[in-house]
Amino acid sequence: MACGCIENPTARRNETVLNDGLLRYLGFLNAERIVLTSPEALHEVLVTKNYSFPKPASLRETAGRFLGLGLILSEGDAHKMQRRSMNSAFAPRNIKALYSLLWENTREMVDRTTVERGDGMVEVEEWASRITLDLIGVAGLGRDFGAVQDEKNKLVKTYNVVFQPSSQAQMLHLIESLVPAWILTTLPIKFNSDIGQAARSIRETCREIISSKQKKLTEKKLDDMDIMSEAIRTGTFTDDGLIDQAMTLLAAGHDTTGAAFTWGVYLLAKHPEVQQRLRQEIRQRLPPLKAAKESPISSVNIDIMPYLQAVCSEILRFYAPVPQTLREAAEDTTITGQFIPKGTRIVIAPWATDRASSLWGPDAHVFSPDRWLYESAHGGAAKRTMGAGTSDKMLTILVIGKGGREHALAWKLGQAKSVDHVFVFPGNAGTQEGASNISNISNLTGAIADYHGLAQRAKELKVGLVVVGPDEDVVKGIDKFFRDVNIPCFAPSLEAAELEGSKVFAKGFMARNNIPTAEYRSFDKLEDALSYVRAVDHRIVIKADGLAAGKGVILPETKEEALEELRIIMEEGKFSTAGSSVVIEEYMEGDEISLLTFSDGETFYSLPPGQDHKRALEGNKGPNTGGMGVYSPVPFVTEQMLNQIDESILKPTFAAMKAEGRCFMGLLFTGIMFTPFGPKVIEYNVRFGDPETQSSMLLISPDTDLAAILLSCTNGTLSQTTLNLRPGFVCNVVIASGGYPGKYETGKAITLQSPTEDVVIFHAGTRKDEKDGVLRTAGGRVFSVAAYGDTIQEAIRKAYKGVECVSFEPMVFRKDIASRYATS
Repeated sequence: MACGCIENPTARRNETVLNDGLLRYLGFLNAERIVLTSPEALHEVLVTKNYSFPKPASLRETAGRFLGLGLILSEGDAHKMQRRSMNSAFAPRNIKALYSLLWENTREMVDRTTVERGDGMVEVEEWASRITLDLIGVAGLGRDFGAVQDEKNKLVKTYNVVFQPSSQAQMLHLIESLVPAWILTTLPIKFNSDIGQAARSIRETCREIISSKQKKLTEKKLDDMDIMSEAIRTGTFTDDGLIDQAMTLLAAGHDTTGAAFTWGVYLLAKHPEVQQRLRQEIRQRLPPLKAAKESPISSVNIDIMPYLQAVCSEILRFYAPVPQTLREAAEDTTITGQFIPKGTRIVIAPWATDRASSLWGPDAHVFSPDRWLYESAHGGAAKRTMGAGTSDKMLTILVIGKGGREHALAWKLGQAKSVDHVFVFPGNAGTQEGASNISNISNLTGAIADYHGLAQRAKELKVGLVVVGPDEDVVKGIDKFFRDVNIPCFAPSLEAAELEGSKVFAKGFMARNNIPTAEYRSFDKLEDALSYVRAVDHRIVIKADGLAAGKGVILPETKEEALEELRIIMEEGKFSTAGSSVVIEEYMEGDEISLLTFSDGETFYSLPPGQDHKRALEGNKGPNTGGMGVYSPVPFVTEQMLNQIDESILKPTFAAMKAEGRCFMGLLFTGIMFTPFGPKVIEYNVRFGDPETQSSMLLISPDTDLAAILLSCTNGTLSQTTLNLRPGFVCNVVIASGGYPGKYETGKAITLQSPTEDVVIFHAGTRKDEKDGVLRTAGGRVFSVAAYGDTIQEAIRKAYKGVECVSFEPMVFRKDIASRYATS
């Protein structure tokens, strides 16, 4: 088979020419071009400043004829809209749902390309074009073009015209930076004539497919799972916009997938030992191809094949399907602090980084899939979980946060059989190496400036799962930084996190999806809010729209107090920009519970409900806090009540999020009030609660692998896991610094004794003094003392006995956590 040149001058230049991440050279007519050779430079151009470096206009116009102005070629606001609208279609869960559709096509491909040993030759490049056109057709457009069966397929021949190298195409590429694109595309040459005819044919094919799908949608029969069907269901694209997306999928997807397939076959042919090892894993994990119809596969089958994933990753590293792309500085700017004049051409060449020994080691030029398999951060060979808790591999986990919640997560994850080590960043004194009775937990140390830096550090440590605790990090979209470097992140997407990030959005979401909640109005102008409060004749609740560290809910006792609080929030900035808009809702009477629910967007499992104690003082008096204690499960909540919550709140919430393109994959914390009219949502949070998490971790059975549960939520396989629970109760008492949630002092020396069995003291605001080694306070909430008991009375007694193990001045805690059941 013909694979073309397999050496690249860019790779050699990067190895032999000194550069600082920007490799400068003179191109046609001595115009300076810059090749990006460092991950930092790539991240700046492709992520943080991507709209400052658009693709050249000439490239968009010439390639746009056959690629369409879809996601790849659009820029600016158009690109933002398209990316936002296509997010759900490209969500991991939706992509993985296509595996079963592609399985039968794969069997047909193998049948057509198999020859007897020594008796024939397979022209891989030709077959790659036909095979991938069918695969992309099925996955992207829901249409099998029959290219595998028909060697004279019209669409295959059309794309052969588009992608076939020619001297005229090379000439146009040489002068494209000097001549306006409209001139290039209208020159009376055979290349332009062929491209124009091919583009019209491709566009007409896509138009017919889109029209057919729109008709099915009108007839309410569009239940296809392909990417374009998802795009049509969003309702955000014009007809031409949909056609452009379809053209992009067909051309770019078909060409890049075909190239990757071709290089993959080439490399496997050159390395029979890799091929043999890969065959062995596939035969162990997948049903025979002959049984494709009777034994369909799902993403679970693929996720538990680590060597297959390693081979695919190494193929893409070794021979990138797109060897080079161009960007252009839209303005005078900088890359990694170096000045870049407007109009400078930026070359993104994977060869420059993917073969760099400075990034990949001295064997960078060696094809070695084993480099992608996990090696312990401590030097020895270790193991990593690849699937829904079914692998014998082990995992390194990074937990982000520094509170009691994060200590509890690390404590539970560290016990999992699938986990090798848990890093916590920045952590606290309880998660420092050697501080816990679990030896595989430690804080991640070193200066890390931002999310990008943290993701790079996680990649260096070969982290296999990131678990995010703080609400601010989740709402800011931290998950994307880890997913960009192929690390699963247990946190919902930026779009899904708006459920917590904006109370106004959340209330609107519940209203339009008929999810029961309190009646409300939202305001962004103080006078309008004041007028509304003066007019209503019932008690109200005021909520800041944005994040306010768990303290953004105000429960005024009188109308005068409500008016004053609104002025303080909206005029004086009590909660900064989080209070620029507010929600004012009816005050609900009833019992409140907190429910933590794992979800992969389709399946969901809830932990036992808890009852939080938000107020600072006993008797539910004083200001709101982040939480002063919790107990779980709640005795009055019956199985029937939980079923009602599932049907009226959780199922419609996850279904509506998916329908709105915000598929929820992570942990949903739902505050629920039991009213005379049934359960109603108080609020949504999109991360583990604190102190609810500390209680929940003690209720998860030792035989449940929490890491597998969390990992399965990130890849759509939650239904393949089991969540087992202990039968008893947990009481969790928070110990805080005197003055919390107002002003308090830190740095107070702490005396800490070991608790009795079934009691765990989770650190929150603590630090170890570097000078004298003394344990000191470092926050408002300092400890969570969680205790398990067969009865709730036993759990309460053990928890308060555990509190006696802690001493510092001034220390405060509520003495009435779960008091309604203390003597029952």
